[in-house]
Amino acid sequence: MALLYHGHMPAYDNWELDFQLRQAESLLGAERVEQATSTEKNARVDAPHGDVKAPHRRKRRSGRVVQAVEEFQSQGVLPVLTWMALLLGTMTVVCGGSLVFWSWVADRPELWRVGQPIALGGVCALVAALALYVDRAWQDERPAESGSRAGRASGRRAAAGNAAS
Repeated sequence: MALLYHGHMPAYDNWELDFQLRQAESLLGAERVEQATSTEKNARVDAPHGDVKAPHRRKRRSGRVVQAVEEFQSQGVLPVLTWMALLLGTMTVVCGGSLVFWSWVADRPELWRVGQPIALGGVCALVAALALYVDRAWQDERPAESGSRAGRASGRRAAAGNAAS
């Protein structure tokens, strides 16, 4: 809250303020800093830091993490598209089906006009997800080619069978 002064404000002379400031500094044990004139510069230049310490360096990834990322990237984008189509298709079928059911129960035809295309779009997404899944399963079961994922899996099974003998 601001105080309103009628008349003149209390007068403080510079020497009184300096005296009070020196008393406060002596009580606190602070040293007085001389004010710089406008022609002086108050900038300092510090020496550059030495080598960066270990916590600030970029950590190297372990071999297992790099191997897992490379294996995921080698699978391609089809598994991601398959799961996205499956999830989005399921969500839209549920949403559209709920609207259709609500329109039937509450006798609201405007909900039918909205819910039916949503549900049909979800069914189309589910059919696309099924096609992508069947294609992926068919590729995994084909005869092994060198370097393919199925070839590596069958090679591991054969090696495990030989080790058990």
